[in-house]
Amino acid sequence: MTALRVSVVIVSQGRPDDLGLCLTSLHQQLDAPPFEIIVVGDDSALRVVENHAVGSVAKTQLDLTTNISVLRNRGIAIAAGDIIAFIDDDAVALPNWLRNLTRPFQDPDVQAAGGYVRNPDGVTYQWKRRKVLPNGQCAAVQDAATGQVIKLEGTNMAVRASWFAANGGFDRAYAFYLDETDLCMRLSGRDGTVKLVNDADVIHGFSAGPRRRADRVPSSLAEIGASLAVFTRKWHAQGQRQAAFDIEYHNQRRRLLRWMVAGLIEPRGVSDLLESLSLGWAAGNARPVDDTQITASPVPFQPMETRYSIDDIQTFQGHHVRRRRLINAAKTVARQNTTRLVLTSLLFRTETLRLHPSGVWIFRRRRHFSDQEYEF
Repeated sequence: MTALRVSVVIVSQGRPDDLGLCLTSLHQQLDAPPFEIIVVGDDSALRVVENHAVGSVAKTQLDLTTNISVLRNRGIAIAAGDIIAFIDDDAVALPNWLRNLTRPFQDPDVQAAGGYVRNPDGVTYQWKRRKVLPNGQCAAVQDAATGQVIKLEGTNMAVRASWFAANGGFDRAYAFYLDETDLCMRLSGRDGTVKLVNDADVIHGFSAGPRRRADRVPSSLAEIGASLAVFTRKWHAQGQRQAAFDIEYHNQRRRLLRWMVAGLIEPRGVSDLLESLSLGWAAGNARPVDDTQITASPVPFQPMETRYSIDDIQTFQGHHVRRRRLINAAKTVARQNTTRLVLTSLLFRTETLRLHPSGVWIFRRRRHFSDQEYEF
């Protein structure tokens, strides 16, 4: 069977360091199918790509728009793969990510797939299996049962290009919130068209951006309110819309109060942010809905050189007091092979996993490990 070609789309604005790390994680994917990288973003993003190892073949599109749906559609428009995968610029893909995420598409009935999302510590999880509830909220599920709308995470998902061509891209009415949830609603049809993959993980950093600080405190909730208004107009009966907004308002208020108690936000800030949520809701009720039509890419497929194989993994282990020497040794090998460094110490209270800018995966553990413990 011919390997399906994959286009990986990244939207990036104002996060050059994060983007560089994301690109490094893609550069060293293990036994990946033929894939190209597409970056849509600002000048700083394009400079990162130009100076990165992937720069000679990656596709780029300069766009200063802050609407993530518009930016993703820009990436889809120049994607030439059979499958289009998405990852955020503040996320890093584990080395087996692309191989495993695209595996379900060997079944021609599968139109989309999604993986799990880990916390910044690289070990615990933000999201695993979730479903979309009738009110637009999401809830964890053990299994993707019949009739459920499977929730795909925007930072770890893939969709068949032919589906976009037939059904349009992301709805531009969603600036950043509920954009992929709306896509999930549109994808939900026959059971089996959307698959969740439990071994295609990314580590999501929750970096600061135009709408939130590094501690995740938002600067405005207006777009959340506006996106919810659009979502309920499309997918809710008229009598259910206000109830959906009330639930969102309650959830946001509870979250803001937790931050206020923690000293991260002033009491006046809570009321201002909740007011912005209401104002956004009003604005979203008048916002036009538009699923952008997708046409075939005029730009040929530009594949990465896939030189990394699971058979060539190099592993270093040692006590954290020798970390500098070990990191230097691992960095030298990382130029040619996927490299993992395991630092151990009984002083470590928790385990962590992170990707070093040099391309070395660093595990911090309380004990040594065997190769069988980690697939990559």
